Amino acid sequence: MNASSGAIAIGISNARLFQMLTDEGIRRSELIAMQSQIVSQTTAILQSLADGVIVCDLYGSVLSVNAAAATILQRNVEELVVWNLHDLLKRYLHQRADELPLDGLLARPLDSVGKARMLETTARVGSRVVSMTMVPVLKEDSEMLGALLVLRDITREVEADRLKIEFIGTMSHELRTPMTAIKGFTQLLLMGSVWAIKRYAERVCQHDL
Repeated sequence: MNASSGAIAIGISNARLFQMLTDEGIRRSELIAMQSQIVSQTTAILQSLADGVIVCDLYGSVLSVNAAAATILQRNVEELVVWNLHDLLKRYLHQRADELPLDGLLARPLDSVGKARMLETTARVGSRVVSMTMVPVLKEDSEMLGALLVLRDITREVEADRLKIEFIGTMSHELRTPMTAIKGFTQLLLMGSVWAIKRYAERVCQHDL
């Protein structure tokens, strides 16, 4: 009877253990499926962005690159994912690489008031002007995970600003000549000299011819 009771107890214990392992296996499978879904959604969002996005780990190794980043940097995604972000910044910024100090950001991700630091600069990539913004990737408890580099093609904005400045300069120059003549006539009118006004008008007409 005792042997039978012991066997039953062992059987029940094993059944409970099997059920626990089964439940744990199901729970882990659900977590893995959920994580896989989140990764898929995040990847889809990154790939749909017009801005380029490059994510690296604590050592600068590139973890993720979207298609826009590859287009802006004029490289293949497959090529960029095997790069280190340190090398990528040096390649595109050259002597200005210290304007985006990745090591400094990874070592000190927060500013003096506890907010995530943001580093910005611009670079020439072929005929394009690219805005580069780098921020740390942090968990809710501020644990450092890596960094994120956002790339934006601002060529049109830069060209628009240049054309605006040229237009203002041209208009200023074009208005300078008539304004000078008006100023001269005004001064002569204030002097009240009809003869002087006539002589000044003759000189202006001769100059225009």
